[in-house]
Amino acid sequence: MLQAYCHEGDEALGQHIRRQQVIALAGDRDPQLAGIAAPVFGPSGQLAGVVTLTMPRERLDPAWAEIVRNSGRILTRYLGGIEPGGADG
Repeated sequence: MLQAYCHEGDEALGQHIRRQQVIALAGDRDPQLAGIAAPVFGPSGQLAGVVTLTMPRERLDPAWAEIVRNSGRILTRYLGGIEPGGADG
Protein backbone atom coordinates (compact mmCIF):
# COMPACT_ATOMS: atom_id res chain seq x y z
CA MET A 1 0.00 0.00 0.00
CA LEU A 2 2.69 2.48 0.98
CA GLN A 3 4.73 1.69 -2.14
CA ALA A 4 1.74 2.48 -4.36
CA TYR A 5 1.66 6.08 -3.12
CA CYS A 6 5.45 6.45 -3.30
CA HIS A 7 5.33 5.14 -6.90
CA GLU A 8 7.71 2.32 -5.99
CA GLY A 9 7.47 -1.39 -6.74
CA ASP A 10 5.08 -2.88 -9.29
CA GLU A 11 3.60 0.15 -11.10
CA ALA A 12 0.59 -1.74 -12.49
CA LEU A 13 -0.30 -2.90 -8.97
CA GLY A 14 0.31 0.62 -7.68
CA GLN A 15 -2.10 2.09 -10.22
CA HIS A 16 -4.71 -0.50 -9.26
CA ILE A 17 -4.31 0.35 -5.56
CA ARG A 18 -4.48 4.11 -6.19
CA ARG A 19 -7.60 3.65 -8.32
CA GLN A 20 -9.40 1.28 -5.91
CA GLN A 21 -7.95 2.78 -2.69
CA VAL A 22 -7.94 -0.69 -1.13
CA ILE A 23 -6.01 -3.95 -1.51
CA ALA A 24 -6.62 -7.45 -0.16
CA LEU A 25 -3.68 -9.86 -0.18
CA ALA A 26 -3.16 -13.36 1.16
CA GLY A 27 0.20 -15.00 1.72
CA ASP A 28 2.29 -12.18 0.25
CA ARG A 29 4.51 -11.81 3.35
CA ASP A 30 3.58 -14.87 5.41
CA PRO A 31 1.80 -17.86 3.86
CA GLN A 32 -0.62 -18.07 6.79
CA LEU A 33 -1.65 -14.40 6.94
CA ALA A 34 -3.94 -12.16 4.92
CA GLY A 35 -4.66 -8.48 5.09
CA ILE A 36 -6.81 -5.72 3.69
CA ALA A 37 -5.41 -2.18 3.63
CA ALA A 38 -6.68 1.28 2.68
CA PRO A 39 -4.93 4.66 2.59
CA VAL A 40 -5.54 7.57 4.97
CA PHE A 41 -4.79 11.07 3.63
CA GLY A 42 -3.78 14.33 5.27
CA PRO A 43 -5.01 17.89 4.67
CA SER A 44 -3.08 18.44 1.44
CA GLY A 45 -3.95 15.03 0.02
CA GLN A 46 -0.64 13.42 1.00
CA LEU A 47 -0.61 9.87 2.35
CA ALA A 48 -0.77 10.11 6.15
CA GLY A 49 -0.88 6.38 6.84
CA VAL A 50 -2.69 3.14 6.19
CA VAL A 51 -5.46 1.33 8.02
CA THR A 52 -5.00 -2.45 7.86
CA LEU A 53 -7.07 -5.43 8.92
CA THR A 54 -5.03 -8.62 9.28
CA MET A 55 -6.27 -12.15 9.84
CA PRO A 56 -5.40 -15.79 9.30
CA ARG A 57 -5.48 -16.51 5.59
CA GLU A 58 -8.46 -18.87 5.82
CA ARG A 59 -10.61 -16.10 7.36
CA LEU A 60 -10.10 -13.58 4.55
CA ASP A 61 -13.42 -12.36 3.20
CA PRO A 62 -13.02 -10.05 0.19
CA ALA A 63 -16.33 -8.38 1.11
CA TRP A 64 -14.50 -6.74 4.02
CA ALA A 65 -12.51 -4.61 1.56
CA GLU A 66 -15.35 -2.08 1.35
CA ILE A 67 -15.46 -1.77 5.16
CA VAL A 68 -11.71 -1.17 5.32
CA ARG A 69 -11.87 1.35 2.44
CA ASN A 70 -14.66 3.23 4.21
CA SER A 71 -12.63 3.21 7.44
CA GLY A 72 -9.75 4.86 5.59
CA ARG A 73 -12.11 7.49 4.21
CA ILE A 74 -13.59 8.19 7.66
CA LEU A 75 -10.11 8.54 9.21
CA THR A 76 -9.15 10.86 6.36
CA ARG A 77 -12.12 13.11 7.18
CA TYR A 78 -11.33 13.04 10.93
CA LEU A 79 -7.80 14.21 10.15
CA GLY A 80 -9.12 17.02 7.97
CA GLY A 81 -7.66 15.22 5.00
CA ILE A 82 -8.72 15.11 1.40
CA GLU A 83 -8.48 12.23 -1.03
CA PRO A 84 -6.22 13.04 -3.97
CA GLY A 85 -8.01 13.59 -7.24
CA GLY A 86 -7.59 11.63 -10.44
CA ALA A 87 -7.51 7.94 -11.12
CA ASP A 88 -3.87 7.59 -10.08
CA GLY A 89 -3.94 9.79 -7.00
